[in-house]
This record gives sequence, C-alpha cells and structure tokens, in this order.
Amino acid sequence: MMINDTVATAPDTASVVSAVSGVASAVSSAVSGVISDLQHQVDALPPVLQFVAVFVLAVVPVIEGDIAAGIGMVAGVDWEFTFVAAAGGTALAAWAGALWGSRITERRRSRTLPRDDAGAAADTEDAVDVVPSRRRAAADRILARVDRYGLGPAMVLCGFVSPVGLNTFVLAMAGFDRRRLVVWGVVSAVLNVGIVVAGTTGVLHLLLH
Repeated sequence: MMINDTVATAPDTASVVSAVSGVASAVSSAVSGVISDLQHQVDALPPVLQFVAVFVLAVVPVIEGDIAAGIGMVAGVDWEFTFVAAAGGTALAAWAGALWGSRITERRRSRTLPRDDAGAAADTEDAVDVVPSRRRAAADRILARVDRYGLGPAMVLCGFVSPVGLNTFVLAMAGFDRRRLVVWGVVSAVLNVGIVVAGTTGVLHLLLH
C-alpha cells in the first residue's frame, strides 16, 4: 500500500517541479526581453550622453556608484564607461562630503576657541547630530566601525552599506583629515563599483545568453 502511495504522488511532484520550472523560464524570458529592448534604445544614444548619465547618477548620495553601475550595465552602457563614470561620480561625492564636513567643523572651531578636551569630544557628537534623523543610525555605525577597524578598512566596509559621501561627511565632522578621507573614499568607490560591474556582467551573461 505504501509503495502504491509513493508511486501515485511521484507524478504530482514532477508536475509541480515542471510548473515551477516553466514559470521561472517565462519570467527569465520576459526579463531578458525587457533588458534587450532597453539596451537597444540606449545603444542609440551618444556614448558621451551615456557616460554623463551614469556619472550624474553616481554623484547622487542616495544612488551613488554601486546602484549607478548596476543601472548602467543593465542599460547596456559599455563596462569601461560604466566603471569610470560610476567610480568618478562617487569619488566626487566623497570629496564634496569631506569638504562640506571639514568646513562645518572649522567654522565651529573658530567660534569656540580656545577649546578643551570636552569641546574636541563634542565634534564626534556633532558628526551625528548634523546628519538628518533618518541617517543618524548610519552615522553611529560609521563611527563605531572606525573605532573598531581603523579609518581605511572602515571606509571600505561602510562603502558597501551606506553612501560614500555620507561616510566622508560624518568622519570629516568627527575631525578626521580631509585628504585621507578623500583617498579612502576613492578606494571605496573603485572597489564597490568594480564588484558591482563584475557581478552584473555575470548575471547579464546568464540572462541574455
């Protein structure tokens, strides 16, 4: 009796697997078609315009290089253009964040001189307070990672989970050297964008070939 039950359920299992496979194939075909159509439209645009579009997206703090790189690759922009534009836009955002944060810190210091240790410690608190409330948790995490790993590794790690421009801004407000922040911001941008470009290339190869 048990053998008959097992045999009877086998076709049902096979049909479920077949149905799931068919749905997955249909979804993959639909996504491939949409991506192919989008890439054909983007191919008609001048290469300079494609580069500028990815660069501008990468400068926006909420988007930055990783998302901009993913959009550029899916849209069919050459990977070289995508990589340079996305990394360059993120590097610009990192420079702007470090410059803005350091200037705010310098102004506060000039208003409160002479300063004591308590005043210096207040810079770290200001680094969090100046950030909008929805970003304060991210600012706290950035400062905590710097305390744990050091500036360079923390910048690289934080670059995968929060905007590089925000990272440099918060750390500049906390008193870190602006030049070092820009250097590590560029390193973070290159690593983030490189990983996204490589990963997206592999996924697109599976979908479109």
